[in-house]
Amino acid sequence: LFDYLPFFNNLRYPVKFIFLAVLILSVAAGLGYDYYKKLIEENSPESKQWVLYMLILGFFFMIVFGALSIFNEPLITYLKTTGWGDPKYNEIEVNIFNFKRFLVFSSLFCLGLFFYSKPNFKNSFALVGIIALLVLDMFFAHFNFYQIGDLKQIEPVGENAKFIQSDPDLFRIFVTPKTLKETVEIKENWKGLDIRKEKFMMGLLGNQRILDVNGIAVTRQERWEKMMSLIKTAPAIDSTNLLNMMNVKYVVSTPQITSPDYKLVHSYDPIPQDLNEKEELEKSSIIKIYENQKMLPHAFLVPQCKILNSEDEYKRILESKTFNPEKVVLLDAEPENFSCDNKRLPDNQEWVTMDSYKSNTLELSVNSREERLLFLSDSYFPGWKAYVNGKKTPIHRANYLFRAIVIEPGKHKVRFEYDPFSFKLGLVITLLSILICGITFFKYRIRENI
Repeated sequence: LFDYLPFFNNLRYPVKFIFLAVLILSVAAGLGYDYYKKLIEENSPESKQWVLYMLILGFFFMIVFGALSIFNEPLITYLKTTGWGDPKYNEIEVNIFNFKRFLVFSSLFCLGLFFYSKPNFKNSFALVGIIALLVLDMFFAHFNFYQIGDLKQIEPVGENAKFIQSDPDLFRIFVTPKTLKETVEIKENWKGLDIRKEKFMMGLLGNQRILDVNGIAVTRQERWEKMMSLIKTAPAIDSTNLLNMMNVKYVVSTPQITSPDYKLVHSYDPIPQDLNEKEELEKSSIIKIYENQKMLPHAFLVPQCKILNSEDEYKRILESKTFNPEKVVLLDAEPENFSCDNKRLPDNQEWVTMDSYKSNTLELSVNSREERLLFLSDSYFPGWKAYVNGKKTPIHRANYLFRAIVIEPGKHKVRFEYDPFSFKLGLVITLLSILICGITFFKYRIRENI
């Protein structure tokens, strides 16, 4: 759909098309209810058939619910072995629970429509019962989905976060997979919430600004997942240059990092000066923070580019230590007016400075002595626009996931701005809908007065 359906790639996150499907089903259900109500009021022979259909359908839903309850465990095991579980899909237990919830409420809903058709049963009672079922269904859809916590306990910033925040530079952090999964040594007064904070497992951490390369999001790009998979499955933290390229300055890790590119800079126990004691500290299961000595800036100039035609090529190059993101940018297609065949050399006199970095905009100052590609370690995504000295310029998907634009020689002001067409279209549709509703309302009011 993203590649071939017109305008679909303008959605801020394409999963929104599900909302359209839900809207269509809701409208169809409303029309179906109106038709059912009309048949009941007319007491036609067809209405008796529909009443029977409702009863049979409700009974069928309960039969399926009973079968799922009896064979719950074998079904979960089978689905897990056939690849229907995490991480590609939601947890199987959650999906089965939601499907069983659908069966129960649908069965009760059909029963309510059956009672609605009976003359000796007050229709108003049945209607209220059906509405109550819909409300309960929506309530239980997210009941206890999120944990409830005391704001006074959640809001204070953890010790590791305080250390990260003390660095004024723009950078990202990376928490190793073993740190997230394994048990760690903790202080006596620490509770479960404190451990989650120190592992950076919570999105709400005292209103802090910390860029975590792991990301905290409901919907994640498939390319981002694949990039993170390359990092997490690498033999060692320095087996690739991906963390360097992604502006990762600090790595939060329980296991010891022995690479000379990483320096131990923080732990909640003081770092000893004695080398043997320091070695023991690093081997312990406390949470430690290492500084990446080879981190690259958030944005930098690159002299050359290379065109790749497949994901296999991207994977082979990106996971190789020989890939140097400072010398070459990997692209899907050659940019206009920038030849990837030219063998340009790096220049130490060139520079890029970040003037402003916000959620929806960022501004840079660039000085380039030759034609270059400006690489930005933020993800490529529909809706982002780039301007060089106020003139719009194309954004190219770079190094599989990120952004790059062509920079001419000289000093420039560069601005990236998130301005999706989908937001403007949605705003126009919303305003038109409000206008149409308002005109319709006043039209009927005037007709009633006449």
